[in-house]
Amino acid sequence: MAQNYTLMARKNLLKPDETPKYYAVARSGRKVTVKEVCKRITERSSYSKGELEGCIGEFLLEIVNVLEEGNIVQMGDLEFPHEYQNGYSY
Repeated sequence: MAQNYTLMARKNLLKPDETPKYYAVARSGRKVTVKEVCKRITERSSYSKGELEGCIGEFLLEIVNVLEEGNIVQMGDLEFPHEYQNGYSY
């Protein structure tokens, strides 16, 4: 799958007289709602759309609560299926 990008000129703020360098900036295709993600999951699992929306809603609420307490939410321990590591499907 190809990744869309645009080239952006960026100046070095420490050296404003230098010619700007160009960097590729990734562009997304479209916004996908939580409801759509839940619908897609229900198509391949036994979870209902309502169960998923409720669970994700509670999960996000708890993340906000933890952050408001001044803590860090570490999500690195969530594991993804092997075929989706690094964004690629094998």
